[in-house]
Amino acid sequence: MYEQNIRRLPTDAAAHITCIAAGILLIAISAFTTDPVRTSSFAPISIPLPETWYSGIWGITLNAAVIIITTLTVAGISNRYAITSSYSILPTLFYMTLQCCNPMTGRVLQQGNIGALAIITGISILFGNYQKRNSNGSIYGITLLLALVSLLWGRALLFIPLLWIGMVQMHIFNLRSFGASLLAILTVLWIYAFLLFAGIIPAPEGTPDELLSFILPGGYLSLDISAQYGLIYLLPAVIILIAVAIGNLYRETHDKISVRCYNRHINTVAIFTLLCIAADPDGIFNYMPLFNCAAAIQAARYFDTIRSRRKLRMLQATITIYLTMYAIWIL
Repeated sequence: MYEQNIRRLPTDAAAHITCIAAGILLIAISAFTTDPVRTSSFAPISIPLPETWYSGIWGITLNAAVIIITTLTVAGISNRYAITSSYSILPTLFYMTLQCCNPMTGRVLQQGNIGALAIITGISILFGNYQKRNSNGSIYGITLLLALVSLLWGRALLFIPLLWIGMVQMHIFNLRSFGASLLAILTVLWIYAFLLFAGIIPAPEGTPDELLSFILPGGYLSLDISAQYGLIYLLPAVIILIAVAIGNLYRETHDKISVRCYNRHINTVAIFTLLCIAADPDGIFNYMPLFNCAAAIQAARYFDTIRSRRKLRMLQATITIYLTMYAIWIL
């Protein structure tokens, strides 16, 4: 029977390095064949760099480094917290595929790439505090990280309430941990106010209404062709995520309680990010890196044990679909 002969995918370091190298190759090819534009969102602190820098050699190199670190963090979460089998290659494979097959997130240093790294790092720390009585310091650190990143990408503030939801899911939400989170926000506000009054950074330009417009929904009719293609690019991942969620329902009943909590938070992150995309389609490429993190973890969990030819073909078809979309994009 096929079920008895199936083998797991390779888990050695060479396999992970090969996946990462393949992703870097996709970034390099798209760097020479495409000229994508960076999606810029409101930021309280603007770094005085020309837009061409972000899609130039230094921007591409820095973005590749951010993607590699994010990949290792995604793989670390999946393996350390038993979401997948030990040293599974699948989180690395899926994240590099989802991220690097899209030139808008693969070769351009988007604000959301940095935001995704900060948020997924916070999730890793959050999981490590599951049911811990004294997690106030960790919660302060996670919130401080997200608040600092929000100075470079304003929409990162939207994910602080998601942290509070995660605290409930990890059974560590209480007045002290919530107070530590609020204290971190106040700390960053104090630092930002000091920098403004000291004249170290310029005040944001525009009226208060314009400065608050970053939280308002974007439009669909005004989307450029790359954003429209980004929405199409997102569809296979959404379909896969729904199929994975349904497929994992039975498996979840056999998991440890802690793994169920981790899985539910990853699902919450994916759904919340999709809602952000629905409300702000103009910023789709800033949200996609984080969605790719959640989708990669859940897809890796679903395909972790391949016991039928149908599941193996689904895995092959998924990789083929994204490589085909990548080829269409760069041609």
